[in-house]
Amino acid sequence: RTTLGFDIRAVGENPTAARYAGIGIPGVITITAVMSGALAGLAGVSEVGGIHFQVMAGLSPGYGYTGIVIATLALLNPLGVIPAALFFAVIITGAEAMSRATGVPVFLADVFQGVALICMLIAILFTRYRVRVRRFEAPSDRPPHPRSLSTPSPGERDAVRRDARARDRVRGQPGGAR
Repeated sequence: RTTLGFDIRAVGENPTAARYAGIGIPGVITITAVMSGALAGLAGVSEVGGIHFQVMAGLSPGYGYTGIVIATLALLNPLGVIPAALFFAVIITGAEAMSRATGVPVFLADVFQGVALICMLIAILFTRYRVRVRRFEAPSDRPPHPRSLSTPSPGERDAVRRDARARDRVRGQPGGAR
């Protein structure tokens, strides 16, 4: 709804078209990176100031990488982030509860998240690109069917003539006898 938002979207969708439209691509990328860093800093400040009250060595347990995977699963859609984040939250908390109850390693959740990401990437690949499988038949030693070598039936000949006349009328040529 703002010119900056339009510029960010234009550069993200098609940098070549944005450059042609006169949008300064390096400036838009810099502004977007600064805004994103500021939002990440606000999240970090709330974590340090509201929960731990001090900066510690193991403060971040990898939420940044988890966020990247969640955004990928959501196809970079803000509304899709909600179910993707809930899916990961269920996996992580379920793995911790399963580890306490049965002694299974918590890292099993990481494996499951990786498999979910790979499946999603494969699904994206198959939906964006069409994969064709061509099957080649071995040449047979049988002669072709006699009907395939015969002349067209009278009905087929009439259809061909009708199509030729229609084509000639479109071209402006007389559809005379052939």
